[in-house]
Amino acid sequence: MFFNSKVLLYVRKNKLEVFLNGKQTQVEFPPKVFQNIEVLDSAGFEKLVGDFLASLKIGKKNVILALSDEITFHKAIPAVEADKVSVMTEAFLDSVPFDPENLAVKRLQSGDLIFIFATNKEVYETLLRIAEDLDWKIMAVIPAAVFKEKLGLSDDVLDSGIA
Repeated sequence: MFFNSKVLLYVRKNKLEVFLNGKQTQVEFPPKVFQNIEVLDSAGFEKLVGDFLASLKIGKKNVILALSDEITFHKAIPAVEADKVSVMTEAFLDSVPFDPENLAVKRLQSGDLIFIFATNKEVYETLLRIAEDLDWKIMAVIPAAVFKEKLGLSDDVLDSGIA
């Protein structure tokens, strides 16, 4: 198993999937609560997800929070001079349809490419709060795109054998 006995929370555009011990369960997000990568009803989203995760009764766990391609924006740019990288990064971030205050950005360099990932930070920050309330330890928040090639994923689907 990829993450051993840890919990994998996989956030998709309309649901949260939970993988633990080779099993998968999920909760779907109603459109009035979450739509187009935006939390429309913060209290409703937090209650829905919090109640769902608490109902699993799995005690203290280490958690990996994976963000699907459905809720992240990403771009690979060449690792050239710093000023050109900055201009390309800003152009990409300007194209992401979120207020910069609500945007979470991560940059990873691999060889001669820089990968830029962006998402709505309210989504994962809410999940971090809920996990903390459940006494779970978030080990990492990662865009699933980072592992797609390594795991042999051709689309945005995980199964319980991987997680």
